[in-house]
Amino acid sequence: MYEQEASKEKKPFYKKWWFIAIVVFFITAAIATGGEDEETSQAQNDNNNSEENEPENTENNNDNSDNRENEENSEDDVNNANNNAGDENNEAVEEEEPETDENNNEEPVVEEEETEPETADYVSFGSGMFIVGDEIQPGLYRNGGSMTYWERLAGYSGELDDIISNGLPEGPAYVEIKESDEAFSSQGSGEWILIDDNYEGELLTEFGDGQYLVGVDIEPGKYRNDSASGGYWARLSGFDGELDNIISNDIIEGSVIVEISSSDYGFETTRSGTWTKIE
Repeated sequence: MYEQEASKEKKPFYKKWWFIAIVVFFITAAIATGGEDEETSQAQNDNNNSEENEPENTENNNDNSDNRENEENSEDDVNNANNNAGDENNEAVEEEEPETDENNNEEPVVEEEETEPETADYVSFGSGMFIVGDEIQPGLYRNGGSMTYWERLAGYSGELDDIISNGLPEGPAYVEIKESDEAFSSQGSGEWILIDDNYEGELLTEFGDGQYLVGVDIEPGKYRNDSASGGYWARLSGFDGELDNIISNDIIEGSVIVEISSSDYGFETTRSGTWTKIE
C-alpha cells in the first residue's frame, strides 16, 4: 500500500491538463486582443491622417479662393484703368474742341499765287516781223487777200536755214503759226486775223484764186475750170506751208476737173480763173 502511494507521486502543476488549457486560452485571447489593437491603431492612424490632410485641403481651398479673388480684383483694376483712360481721352477731346472752334474762327490763309508772265493776246496783226508767244499767239490766221508774202522763222539771222516755210498768196490766204516757231514775218496790206472752231465761211460752190477751208469756205465735190492758163492747184491737209501738207497738186492749162474730198483740210489755186462745182 505504501509502495502504491509512493509510486503515485504527484505531477507538477504545469503538467496538469487544466493548466495547459488555461494557458492556451490566455494565449488565444491575447492574440485576438492584439489583432483588435492593431486594427484600432490603424483606424486611429487613418483618422489622424485624415485630420492632418483636411487642414491642407482647407489651406489649398483657401489659396484657390484667394487666387480667384486676386484675379477678379485684377480684372476690376484693368476695367477701372480702361474706364479711367476712356474718361481721360474724352476729357482730352472735350479740351481740344474749343481749340478747333478757335481755329475755325480764324480766317483762312490764302496763299498768293505766283504771277505767270503775260502771254500775247494779239488776235490780229499787219505786215512786219513778230515774236511768236510774246507778240502774237500761235494758231491759224486768215488774210482777206492783200498780203503778198509770208514766212515762218526759226531765227533772226536772215539766212535761208531760218525759214521754216513761206508762201506767195494770191487772193484770200491761210497760214498756221506754230508754238515752236520763233517769229513770223509778212509783207503786204491788211491784217492776219486769228480764227478758231467758231469761224463760219460762206461755203461757196464757185470761187477764184486763193486758199479755202473745205467744208467751211467751199463745199467738197467735183469742180471744173475751163479758163486756166499756166495755173496751179493743190489739195491740202494743212496750212503751215510745208511740203508734207500737199495731198495732190498739178499745173494746169486749159480745162480741168478736180474732185475735192470732204476729208481734205484745204484747197489752193493760183492763176486758174474760176472753179465751178458740177457735182
